Amino acid sequence: MASFRKRGKKWEYRITYTINGEKHTESKGGFATKKEAEFHAIEHQNKINQGGYITSGNTPFFQYMSDWAKLYKREVVSPVTYKSIIRSCKMANTLFGNTPIKNITRLQYQSKIATLKNKSKSTVQKYHIYFKACFQNAVMDGVITRNPADNAVIVGNKERDKKENIKYISYEEAQKLIATLKQNIKPEYVSRYMILLSLYTGMRFAECLALTWDRIDFKEKTILIDRSWDYHITQDFIPTKNREIRKIVVNEHMLNFLLQLPKHSEFIFAKTDGTLPTNNGVNHALQKACKRANIKAITFHALRHTHGSILLYKGSSILYISKRLGHSSTAITQQVYLHLIDELKDTEEKLALKIFDDL
Repeated sequence: MASFRKRGKKWEYRITYTINGEKHTESKGGFATKKEAEFHAIEHQNKINQGGYITSGNTPFFQYMSDWAKLYKREVVSPVTYKSIIRSCKMANTLFGNTPIKNITRLQYQSKIATLKNKSKSTVQKYHIYFKACFQNAVMDGVITRNPADNAVIVGNKERDKKENIKYISYEEAQKLIATLKQNIKPEYVSRYMILLSLYTGMRFAECLALTWDRIDFKEKTILIDRSWDYHITQDFIPTKNREIRKIVVNEHMLNFLLQLPKHSEFIFAKTDGTLPTNNGVNHALQKACKRANIKAITFHALRHTHGSILLYKGSSILYISKRLGHSSTAITQQVYLHLIDELKDTEEKLALKIFDDL
């Protein structure tokens, strides 16, 4: 177990471990930040573990998972994903308490996962994915011999899943929303322009915030999406969600709307005071627009799914949609739009019958 303290302007870590029932303590200081001290503490702890000085299998699962997250995930995943992993660490504490990682069996894991049956299945699935990845890391470290999360049966409340299903609006509703947003639009209504761009391109909120004028090629009608804006923590540029760099085409109509915005900042959606719109502010503007358009209220993220849904309905391939939206794989795209794919199945089967009837 590691503890941290600040001495003057520098940070120090202190590690306590046991050898043959005898407690030992090691410490090291001189680190500029707590984050740096944490990194080196985990690295040192792992060296101790791998050297066989302590039985790291005695570490509580939630503590092992917390260390794993800090060492292997914090620097390579988005802040949003890291928050999700930390929530999973807290759930690990709730489910397993101080149970040593080496003592968790497949049977125990299955029984604990089953206690989450009242949560949505997608939520339970997310916990399971992170738990399993952490256990697999422990197998690779030699801490445990097998992964107790292998072949686990994931439970969940289907009704809650339905309520949490991705919201999107129809093509006709999208037309109404666009008409409402354009009505009396002015450059100071920055949120409206962001909403329109996401609807026309499927860009994420953080990708819209990060958009600068030099990323748009008005001649070729393309937008380069190679970074996001961390509006949660650092207020700075970060890689896109899947570290995917993509260039997408944009219709001229939308580009002309963007040209209405003043170039008083490198950021396209900067307000007159130089700040960027907040997520709450833009979502509030969107819900007001939905009310004026007399359609169901949706969130900003639903604009992205509306964009993908419209492309799918109009005949675009899963591969094209996946690339355009920056998904890590077509499997993700299929999972997201499974409800639409099922709806389109009957239409495609009728088309297949007609094609071969006419042959």
